[in-house]
Amino acid sequence: MKKIATLIIAIICATAVMAQEVENSPMKRHEITGGIGLLSHTQIVTFLVDMVGTIVTGGLLMQMDSYNVLTPNLSYRYWFTDRYALGVGFAFDANSVRVRRQGETAENMTRYRRNFYTFALENTFSYTRSSNFQLYGQLGLGATFISIPGNDYGIGRVPLFNMQITPLGMRIGRDYAGFMEFGYGYKGFINAGFSARF
Repeated sequence: MKKIATLIIAIICATAVMAQEVENSPMKRHEITGGIGLLSHTQIVTFLVDMVGTIVTGGLLMQMDSYNVLTPNLSYRYWFTDRYALGVGFAFDANSVRVRRQGETAENMTRYRRNFYTFALENTFSYTRSSNFQLYGQLGLGATFISIPGNDYGIGRVPLFNMQITPLGMRIGRDYAGFMEFGYGYKGFINAGFSARF
């Protein structure tokens, strides 16, 4: 009986100490993530628009050139509670198209590289969270700016609306962790990378 009482007292003391440690350890509210997304909304839309342009002109005025399937992205978020964070995100895409200008033959069409810079406000909602694992969703709303070096068409001066809907994200690890997200938008269908909290 004394052994059981001693064991119960030891468990209660250990639980109290652990609870005190959790209480005293401040929540790490800042988070930085870096990831690579697969098939972003930006790449899909420009590919489809370029395909239509090439078909309509019969490839005489425009030809499709190169497209990327990967989109590097960075985010910063601030956790107001253990369930909600607000932050900012950045994603970069690039592709190119060939355009036939006046006096050019089909063989020497001008190649234009297009850079897409997306800036967004991101809301993150945590479904569940433990010390080593987190399930969450995210909604990002922002704008994409297009830069086409050497173009004289004025393209890119007006920002285009862009968004990211991520119903499911997983983060595994404590202060330094890996993550994987599934959704659609400027970060792609699948976005995976590393996260740091401080």
